[in-house]
Amino acid sequence: MSKKEVVSQDKDIWFNPDKVLSFNALLSFIVGFRGVGKTYGCKVWCVNHFLKTGKKFIYLRRFKEEVNGDDLANFFVQIQDDPKVKNHEFAVKGRQFYIDGVHCGQAMYLTVQQSKKGTVYSDYDTIIFDEFIIEKGYQHYLPNEPIKLYSFMDTVFRHREGCRCLCLANAISWSNPYFTFFKFTPMESGFQVTQDGTVLLNVYDNEKFIEMRSQSKFAKMVKGTMYDEMALQNKFEDATDDFIKPRPKNGILQFNIQWKDKKYGVWFNQEDFELIVSNKTNNDVTTICYTTKDYKPNMMIITDKKLRVNTEIKRAFSNGYLFYEDVYIRNDMYDLLTVLGIR
Repeated sequence: MSKKEVVSQDKDIWFNPDKVLSFNALLSFIVGFRGVGKTYGCKVWCVNHFLKTGKKFIYLRRFKEEVNGDDLANFFVQIQDDPKVKNHEFAVKGRQFYIDGVHCGQAMYLTVQQSKKGTVYSDYDTIIFDEFIIEKGYQHYLPNEPIKLYSFMDTVFRHREGCRCLCLANAISWSNPYFTFFKFTPMESGFQVTQDGTVLLNVYDNEKFIEMRSQSKFAKMVKGTMYDEMALQNKFEDATDDFIKPRPKNGILQFNIQWKDKKYGVWFNQEDFELIVSNKTNNDVTTICYTTKDYKPNMMIITDKKLRVNTEIKRAFSNGYLFYEDVYIRNDMYDLLTVLGIR
């Protein structure tokens, strides 16, 4: 994957998707402050796009219950008085959207994509996938979710040009299935483009918005808390360099770990007496795993938490000499450590 970074932002207080759309990416991930207007701006864009071209849009969520009830019934309430669209009549009937009595789009959920593969969507060219990053403790990601989104996009867009999928989220966790899948490099703001320009990441930053929000009573109340960092300062909770270190060239591979369908090598740094988990592996050493899903021929499945290999991993972590080559490996290993009894 080739990548390039562009660090320029629009100057409006509220998010406007025009800069993102100027890249003409097929799949764009837009991450930024809570309340900066990501969903609002994309809704207004979709309405105007429909009024100009007649092309419809899909508002996509992960689960069925997210496109039911009052939240969906009020889909247009936020934007109906916006100067760009206020002279039109909006309606929601079930999961179908209407502008001036004309059907303009619908809400769908990602778990339904398999049953919709035979449906024709030739008059749709935009998907808004809202809240693609999940807050901890709220629901869960789908297995192989990026592939499911690929499949959904393929069902809707087929091979047509000029289509776009806009994925929106707050700055919660860098270690999510999508950033891992595309191997985006952690950054505080700006753009990354990969997959020959078809995939874009925008970590949206806006000093005017920060200044405005910082004056509110709510901002003063949460100042200095984790919520302040995520919602008002745009900081990902796990995008740090803590315990990140490159694999030493003269390191000795101790064993491999198969975890979550990925294989990692655990290397010993003799000079500093450290263990470093890397993407670099070698089949000449033992590969261990912890679940039947990961278990394959010529592997050793670990079922006893008291085995020496587990004790060594836990000791290295507890004493601060367990390191990782990047944030994705680190966060995967943190999940493994919870299995070993470390919280």
